[in-house]
Amino acid sequence: MARYKYLHRLAIVFLIGLTASVLLVMVLFWHRTRQELEYSNQTYCQKVAETFTNAVVEELSRLESHATFICVNSKKVGSAFYQGTANFDTSVYWYYEAVNEMLREYSSHGAADCGIYYYDSGRIITKSSCQTLESYIRNEAAQNHLDLSDAPGTFFLPENYEPSTMIFGSASTLDGQPGDMLVGFCSVLGRNADRVLIFYRISPRDNEQLNSLAALNNGVEFCVCDKQTDAVYLRLMDGGETDSGTGELYRADYESLPLVFSVRLFSSSMQNRVAAFYQSLFLLSLASVGILLIITSVSLFIAYRPIHSLTRELDLYNGAELDELSAIRNALMTKDFTIHKQRTQIMSLLLDHLIYGGHISHRQLRELGLDISSSPYFCVFFIEGESFLSGESLQLIKAAESEFHIRLFMTEDEDAKHSVAIAFLLHDNSEAVGAWIRQWLEEHFITDYTVTSGKVVDKLDDIRASYISCYKKAGRLTDLHVVKKDLQALEKKESRKKEQQNEILLYIEQNYRNADLSQTQVADAFQISTYTLSRLFKNQIGIGFTEYVNTKRIEYAKELLLTTKQTTRDVAEAAGIPNYNYFLRLFKATSGESPTSFRQKAKREHGHEDNFTSESLHHDF
Repeated sequence: MARYKYLHRLAIVFLIGLTASVLLVMVLFWHRTRQELEYSNQTYCQKVAETFTNAVVEELSRLESHATFICVNSKKVGSAFYQGTANFDTSVYWYYEAVNEMLREYSSHGAADCGIYYYDSGRIITKSSCQTLESYIRNEAAQNHLDLSDAPGTFFLPENYEPSTMIFGSASTLDGQPGDMLVGFCSVLGRNADRVLIFYRISPRDNEQLNSLAALNNGVEFCVCDKQTDAVYLRLMDGGETDSGTGELYRADYESLPLVFSVRLFSSSMQNRVAAFYQSLFLLSLASVGILLIITSVSLFIAYRPIHSLTRELDLYNGAELDELSAIRNALMTKDFTIHKQRTQIMSLLLDHLIYGGHISHRQLRELGLDISSSPYFCVFFIEGESFLSGESLQLIKAAESEFHIRLFMTEDEDAKHSVAIAFLLHDNSEAVGAWIRQWLEEHFITDYTVTSGKVVDKLDDIRASYISCYKKAGRLTDLHVVKKDLQALEKKESRKKEQQNEILLYIEQNYRNADLSQTQVADAFQISTYTLSRLFKNQIGIGFTEYVNTKRIEYAKELLLTTKQTTRDVAEAAGIPNYNYFLRLFKATSGESPTSFRQKAKREHGHEDNFTSESLHHDF
């Protein structure tokens, strides 16, 4: 399942993205629901406020009718108010008659108290007393636990008097405190038309309609305020918290009265509780999306971190701007080239030992990356049959190393009918290794192969003896001259390959500045196939044909930039890359900077001022 790791990660990322999309839809749904709820609250408050406004206005209308009754009745001779202020001193029973007449038809309204204030004499008649204004104010202050400065004295000021008008005030002027509302009607009484203020106290506790409205709307505050000063005349609320709310949701002016009616929801209201619930869901959804994004980011970071750590440690490209996959691909190609080069050098040492019996230096092998201390045994295998291609022998080498954890080196001979494999073993198990090689060849090739193993030796210098014993087992040994002849044939084959490789590289060195140079042209020049040429570059040089040629061209371009005054476009054509945009991309990918930056940097570092012109700096990006 290792080959599907990327697929699994892709599936996980897709599921996370799908989950995020679903959550986003849920958040949008909850957000829309919250908007609908707020609109419903406003609509509800508007309807409740209209009910409250109508109830207050209806009560004011009833109070006005009652005040009109008192005024009209006072014009009659038999009325207690007919004599006016003189009645305060003439009759002991006058007060009781006045109260009875004042309370007549009193049940038609819901005022908690009513009274009449005579401006000229400064006397007030209420249901319970007849006293001066000063006494009335002191009693009100004591009864409501107020300072005299907070008592409703301003309500009775003479300058507020205006015939046939209605004035308003509060029984308590403490801001923010629930209080009763004072409603006064400026008029005249009796035959002398005495100026009076017929006033009423509207208390939510004593008004059945207002009390029922508050009881049915817990957490809702109703206010009646002055239109100009916003002074609160009446505040109505049945329990609940008053420390937080959604603000004023409804406010309406009353045209014929100097009053403003407003409604406000507090946290204890059912509407705000539902709104708070949806708000919590909304915040929870946002938090969930945020947490999911964090988890996704961390997951992607964890998945990407190995690649980041790997590419950060790849110091192979001199600052070239390569993506991670390209960097890793180039690193692997470089590694393959290095390994192939090491294998070639190790094989040269081993062949030199087999042919001439020379000493193999352990130090040289360690410098080539081969630690023989972990391989106490050595053995040579003789493989007869058709020769292997370099890629096929490499497959066998990798498979054997993976199966037995050994190091295996093979010759590549296309003419002879045999190959030689030298194995660095961990155990004395040459027979098992030989049997496995035979089985692997049967599984991967149609041709029959014969595998013969030499004797196992425990010294590196004894590999020649293992090779000779391998020939003896194969029945091909007549004398040592035959062995030497075969070994010399192998050496000559390797030498011919090396000579051909050098000839091809020399040909490329002479023609790489030609823009028409191609892999097909080189293959035709040496009468080999393009596949053989490609395989030669991959196996012997370690990089592809095109990459090798482009590297040569870029190196030549750098030389021209440093030693001539040519423009970058002319340099590109001289290097064999007439496509200027491709040249710029290739140069930056190889060097990590543009040609102009390369030239300027070299100019600053080495002082090549004579080789640069300002003209050449205007042909880049």
